[in-house]
Amino acid sequence: MSVKLVAMALIGALLAGGAMPAGVALADTDIGTRRQAAARLVELTKADKILDPTFDAVLKQDLPLPLMELAKDNPAMAEEMKAIILDAMREEAKEIERIQADVYVEQFTQAEIDELIAFYQSTTGQKYLATGPEVVQRVAARQLAIASRILERMDALLEKYQAGTPQN
Repeated sequence: MSVKLVAMALIGALLAGGAMPAGVALADTDIGTRRQAAARLVELTKADKILDPTFDAVLKQDLPLPLMELAKDNPAMAEEMKAIILDAMREEAKEIERIQADVYVEQFTQAEIDELIAFYQSTTGQKYLATGPEVVQRVAARQLAIASRILERMDALLEKYQAGTPQN
């Protein structure tokens, strides 16, 4: 794996806020009932509408990645890259939904999940969900700009150590 790929993975983890803490087993209802409610919550908050605008935001960024630079000048390549990424994301959608539901079951009581469902079904909740793609697009654009600056610094660090600069 290249240094840039490792750096991007680390940056992604940092920008995502790191791992969530392990949940405490909640015993307010039976696990099956809470799991069904969590699955409903996942369904209400599906993020599949966010994939396209997020990818488009990535293409607009000035990332020092050769494939991205080529894609900016080649709409056909950009569309193929987008299709590959979206296909991969959709192939994993069920597993991602299962993970989301597991986290909700671990972190929320039945009453809390019911409150979240009621919120997302409300007019305000629907408006919140409708703004999700724009929020993700803007945040992703900012995170990519940060990642680009970090990669530039990592490249300089790599060059420094490849040039034989003594370690402290």
